[in-house]
Amino acid sequence: MSDAQHHRQPVSSTYASKAMHYASLNAQLDVLQKNVEELQQKLQVTTQQIPSFRKMGILHSSMFMSATRVINNQNEPKSDTHSSISA
Repeated sequence: MSDAQHHRQPVSSTYASKAMHYASLNAQLDVLQKNVEELQQKLQVTTQQIPSFRKMGILHSSMFMSATRVINNQNEPKSDTHSSISA
């Protein structure tokens, strides 16, 4: 193998290595682009659903407040009007 051929081999292997690296980066960019597009679609859907989330939060808060009132009323001792009349 002559010196000229010896020097060319690392250059071609370096070129092949770079080409493989660029191909790998290109594939990763494709995956990233698809993920970004999917994220944008999901954000659009979420943006459309925000009013429903707000309404659902209000309804849940109302239910919790109602349940708390019912539980507190059940835990309070009831004044028995019959016992005060007979005394």
